[in-house]
Amino acid sequence: IPMIESRATMNSASEFTQISKELTRMPQNILVVDDHALNRMVASATISKHFPNCQIDHAENGQEALKKMAEQIYDVVLLDIVMPDLSGIEVLRIVRSSYPLPYSAVKTIAFTANVEMEIKYQCECTGFNGFLSKPFNAQTLIQILSQS
Repeated sequence: IPMIESRATMNSASEFTQISKELTRMPQNILVVDDHALNRMVASATISKHFPNCQIDHAENGQEALKKMAEQIYDVVLLDIVMPDLSGIEVLRIVRSSYPLPYSAVKTIAFTANVEMEIKYQCECTGFNGFLSKPFNAQTLIQILSQS
């Protein structure tokens, strides 16, 4: 087996360090919560395309999201705001106020078609870490996830 010189693939140790930092910043475990299967499927496909090693879980309502968020530590939760049982705002209020660390500190992105200022304000006050409007732009989703 031929030896590959590290100089051939990396210009410097600092470049290797930078790439390592980028890889560790990428989310490894994501929960997609939406009551519409198509929204979950499109978001999951987009995430998988850009983060092929990422594990993606799904929840189709607020109660299921609460259960999964109590059992697993996620890097990012993409949380629909309007759902039939509990709103995303109610789900995050419960998580932030009742769950122990590190579960309560999960990075959570509001995922909604409602882009009214009042909803954005409520999301901010509840402790969402970001806001993604639907239908979402794939590049915006990947940018948000890359910043986790």
